[in-house]
Amino acid sequence: MKLCVILLIGLFSQLSTIGAAEPAVINPHEVISKAITISIEDHVIPHDHPLKQKLDTLFSTHNVLFSTATFKKAGFYNSQERRKGLIVTGHPNFPGYLFKLYLESSGTDEVEQYSKRINGAVLIQNALDNYKYNHIMKVPKKLVYAVPAESKVYQPGKYPKKYILVVEDMDIFSDDENRKLYKTIITREHLDALFNVLTGCLLSDSTWLPNIPFSHDGRIAFIDTEFAGNTQTIWSRLGRMSKNLSPEMRSYWANIVLNNHRPKGIESASEETDEGELDLAAFTEASDVEEIDVLSYEFDALPLKRN
Repeated sequence: MKLCVILLIGLFSQLSTIGAAEPAVINPHEVISKAITISIEDHVIPHDHPLKQKLDTLFSTHNVLFSTATFKKAGFYNSQERRKGLIVTGHPNFPGYLFKLYLESSGTDEVEQYSKRINGAVLIQNALDNYKYNHIMKVPKKLVYAVPAESKVYQPGKYPKKYILVVEDMDIFSDDENRKLYKTIITREHLDALFNVLTGCLLSDSTWLPNIPFSHDGRIAFIDTEFAGNTQTIWSRLGRMSKNLSPEMRSYWANIVLNNHRPKGIESASEETDEGELDLAAFTEASDVEEIDVLSYEFDALPLKRN
């Protein structure tokens, strides 16, 4: 109850001046996700940024990226590596920010990976601006910190690490809390917006609930932007959202999806039953594809709750 009250206060304060609107779905063939290529150098933290001096101090004191041991010694919350060696964590000296980075031992080209994530965040923010969705959705701002070369002792590797990614902390609810929120407070306005942004930006990984959590300010956050705009598998994954919704919102979601795009994998699920209703079970079963074998960001973004 306390959880819903906190979030509803934030939501209603933002939505009180907005009237009910007709679903504003896009033409799925007019995808927003045009090729966006932004140089990583354009997103390096400038010298006058408040974080720059603090990061310089941290990296001059510790050879942070050399090994797991030196990384832990620098004071970061978590050193657990994900896919391709990615570490996602926070630091007590940098409230309001998270860090995504690779140690020197990783064979991943961090420049390529960070560029994808920054470009994805820019793509999503453009969509939120164009659709005027910023009152109910958000995406973190992402910058890179250029690690001072003089502070490093390189391990032999294919890609010596030059940058870390600095990400705005979205202040998200835990996975369990989000499952309750999606069942109880999602509205038609939320679902219209989710459909437009998911399909317009080709956000196939954002059909997985931990990647689109609610934040404490009442907005849905797109926290994983790596694969934005570069895959069409979104159309086979939209049904995955159904199991997170109330029966009423599940029906509304199915109507949006099935009436706007019918890819081969779920085309048969759009047929009506004898009662004239959509076969929601078939829609969910046909679209709810493989589980994603990744950790939730809850364990990185909410370090105090892990203890």
